[in-house]
Parts: sequence; structure tokens; C-alpha cells
Amino acid sequence: MKKNYSTIVLIFLMLMGTLILFNKKEASEFEMRKLKKYPELTKENIFDGSFGKEFEEALTDRVPAKVGFTTVNSYKDFFLGEREKNGVYLSLSRLTQKPIKNVLIEKLLMEKEKHPNLKAYLIPYKLYFEDNLPLALKKMEISENYRKKFDKRKNKSEIDFTNILTLEDYYRGDHHLNSEGVKKVLHALGFKNEKETESFGRFIGGEARKSGIIIKDDFSIVYNEKTKDLKFKRAIDGKDEEALVVDETRAGGVDKYLAYMGGNFGEVTVKGLGEKSLLLLKDSFANPFIGFFAEQYGEIKIVDPRFYDGDIFEELDKYDEIAIFCGI
Repeated sequence: MKKNYSTIVLIFLMLMGTLILFNKKEASEFEMRKLKKYPELTKENIFDGSFGKEFEEALTDRVPAKVGFTTVNSYKDFFLGEREKNGVYLSLSRLTQKPIKNVLIEKLLMEKEKHPNLKAYLIPYKLYFEDNLPLALKKMEISENYRKKFDKRKNKSEIDFTNILTLEDYYRGDHHLNSEGVKKVLHALGFKNEKETESFGRFIGGEARKSGIIIKDDFSIVYNEKTKDLKFKRAIDGKDEEALVVDETRAGGVDKYLAYMGGNFGEVTVKGLGEKSLLLLKDSFANPFIGFFAEQYGEIKIVDPRFYDGDIFEELDKYDEIAIFCGI
């Protein structure tokens, strides 16, 4: 019996090893990141010890069913009392991401009066409306502190979205606005020609993937019928590539929110239907609204300061209007 047990364990380890070593996937769709590559064997990395370390990291990164193991571990930690993981406050009914600080945006907001053609649209994170955090987090007054911080800045925003949005306007497992939240913001901005697709099913949002607590949300696309087929350009290795501002095919993947702009890039350009030029400084909260801005403006440069390598302050005088649209 002992011999049979050893044989089973040996076969299992050989199978796992084969699956790991021959895992040719370059990226984890669930985690939305590239997997670590196996290092090339060289004389240098053998002697300096880096080969073993990099090989072990790649091996660990490619373990079959790793996502499942990670999820089980997250639930275990939650039931043992952990209430924050990877920047996400944990609950079994709704996840809440820590607000991300954007230094450049905050600097521009402080200098807003110097730029009369600059308008800001500041979206509160759902933490602003969250009153039902777990007891351990409530004692730390996390929601209250963020609310006070946001209220000090919201006078910089053209519209006070705290009077328009509610907690139900955000996904439960993702930090973005859901379709109802997007429509509320569109109406507040005065945008028209809005349409909504049928549901693409439920998806696992960024907060759920980061935390390992799986909460799924229904997903549909809100789009501008006049600019639905509009494309944006971005430079990759010195060449311009085009992609749809709204791409329904991306709604078939793990992260359905990628249907809006395909993600976040340092700099992209759009040729809209209007006449005035616009410099749009944004984060992912703005992605569903790009097609609506494109109806009103002509030349549009869209910059996400988190990934932008240039000096944004050199760009401010080149456009008729400047807009900040982001969570803060």
C-alpha cells in the first residue's frame, strides 16, 4: 500500500512538472498581466545565482490552477479575519478599492485657476458612499476620512457627482461605474445620443481579481451611436496602430471593461466629429465617455498621466480646451 501511494505521488509530481514546464502561455488573462518567462541559461547567470532564482519565480508563476489556489487562500484569509488584500477592502457582498493617488492630476487641480480653459470632472471612488464596511475597517474610519478628503477637492469639479451617484452605480467587484452610473454622469454632462447594448453576461472585475474574492457583475456597454465605429491611434514601436474606441469583441474576455478603449495607455489620439481641439487627462473612469467627447471635439489628445512619459505641462497651451476626467 505504501509503495502504491509513493507511485501515485510520483506520477502526480511528474504530471504537474510537465504541465508547468510546457505551459507556453505568455500572459494570465484572469490577472491581466504577463507571466514571468523562463530565463536563458548562461554562464553569467549560473555563477551569480540569478538563473535559479528566476527559474523558480517563473515555475511558481506558471503552476496549473494557480488562480484557483489563490482564490481559496483569499477566502481562507478572509474567514481568519483579514479585511484588506492588494489594496482592496474585503467583504463577501461588495469589494472596495483604495483610492489611487494621481500626483500630476492633483498638481494641476491646485493650479486650475491659472488655466481658464481647463475643466475638471472628478469622480468619487465608491468608498465615498460605503457605509457598510466590515467592523474592523469601520473602526479605522476609512470611509469617513476619504469622504472628508474628497469634499475638500470637489469644489474643483465642474459638477458635484456626490449628489448624483450612489453606491449602486458602481460594480460590486470592480471599482468603475456600472452602466447606470455611466448614464447618470452622461446626463449630468449633457451628452446625448446614448445607447446601451444587451448584457454580455457577468464578469469578474479588477477588485475581485486583485483580492481573490470572486464577485461577479453584469456587463453591458453604453455608447454614443454617432461615434460607435470611431477609432483611436497610439504609437507602438514607432508605428501608429488603430483600435476601436468601443469594441464589443473585447466584452467576450475576462475583463469586459476592456470593451472601452481596450485599457489604459499613456497617450492616444482621436479624430472626432467637432471642431475644437481637446486635451483630455484621464484615468480608466473616463474610458466609457471617450466616444461622447469625440462627438463634440475634433482633434483630441488623450493622456493617462500614470503611463505618460512626456511633460504634460508643455502640452497645455496647444489645445482649445483641457479636461480632467478621473477618480480621485
